[in-house]
Amino acid sequence: MRLDLHWRIVLSVLIILPLGFFLGMPFPIGISMILPGEKRFTSFAWAVNGFFSVIGTVSAIILAMIMGFKFVFILAAFIYIIAMALALNRFRKTNVI
Repeated sequence: MRLDLHWRIVLSVLIILPLGFFLGMPFPIGISMILPGEKRFTSFAWAVNGFFSVIGTVSAIILAMIMGFKFVFILAAFIYIIAMALALNRFRKTNVI
């Protein structure tokens, strides 16, 4: 069954949009968790985000070639779970959001 270009675009957007939305939320939420008196750390957060974006991308490619995509997916999910746990711990301490 071959779909028209219009329907392939719609289907692609419907599949990618939720994933992109939820993967894009942790950083803005993390920035909002910086206390008003600690705004100087905002630029540091951007630097750390940029650094780990580059390192994570390169590492994911290398690990995928060595260990396979399933391993990389599980590792990424594990890292996201750890990051979420740390963010929830920070949220409980500050009650910022």
